[in-house]
Amino acid sequence: MSSRKEPLAPRLTNAGLLLEKWLENSPLCSKNDFFTLTNNFEKIFGERLSKYMKIVDLNDSVLTVKALNFVWKNELEYQKKAIIDRCNEALGAPRVKALRFI
Repeated sequence: MSSRKEPLAPRLTNAGLLLEKWLENSPLCSKNDFFTLTNNFEKIFGERLSKYMKIVDLNDSVLTVKALNFVWKNELEYQKKAIIDRCNEALGAPRVKALRFI
């Protein structure tokens, strides 16, 4: 007879970890992140920059931002990485992967 090395009972997982994993892929997480970014918008981007842009949507890790005009849209294109970094820092996780300007 061979000895069993695996336990008969399945391994238990922390409920908090399961909930966290589920929320990562949930639409609720995206809505919560959108709410966090819009409520802390001026604090994240500063008074100067927040006058020229507005967060419109966050869907599938793509943040949609409306620029005041095409000149600011062009300027914001150059600051894409910094904007993504600021958003992810405010959210505490790399949830924003791309930016789309309208």
